[in-house]
Amino acid sequence: MGVRHFPLTGRYPTGAAPVLSKLRSYADRILARPATFLAGRGITPNVLTLCGLAVGVVAGIVLALGFFFAGGVLILLTGLVDMLDGAVARNGRATTSFGATFDSISDRYVDCIVLLGLGVAGVNWLYVGAALMGSLLVSYVRAKAEGMGIPCTVGIAERSERLLILAIGLLVGFVEPAVLLVAILAQFTALWRIGLLLQRAG
Repeated sequence: MGVRHFPLTGRYPTGAAPVLSKLRSYADRILARPATFLAGRGITPNVLTLCGLAVGVVAGIVLALGFFFAGGVLILLTGLVDMLDGAVARNGRATTSFGATFDSISDRYVDCIVLLGLGVAGVNWLYVGAALMGSLLVSYVRAKAEGMGIPCTVGIAERSERLLILAIGLLVGFVEPAVLLVAILAQFTALWRIGLLLQRAG
């Protein structure tokens, strides 16, 4: 049987959208004004993506050195910049295939660097590995599905949720439990998406 194609309507017919994704339109409205300001000053989404990557790399280094609170602040900052670059792209009508690809690759690098930094700092490597594997699979399965014309945004732990959990854990001193929670939720989301993809592609 051939692959069935499903329209990308922006709805979530096969399960709940990731928690923070439901608030994305609200966040976009909040960021619309600063995004328009930045776009008007010639700041491109790719520049912001590069800034977010730089902050993410610094966060990983800071975490590896054991400065967890500072690392939590930097994770929140890189997440904010990531949201802002998307808002600038939409408000400035500067959305491009190159920019979307660059942003996605940059996000994966930040995810890996942050989690590896936590492992170097002494967080249980089993937790780190499971969180890293789940995080990459969540993104990969969605990209694979959308390449086949199948919407696949179900789950409870997309990147925004994972970064927020890590940041909160780092800020309040529950680092290892936060990494474990990210690992569990990311694996759950990845398996949910894998099941959906196999079901719809069959």
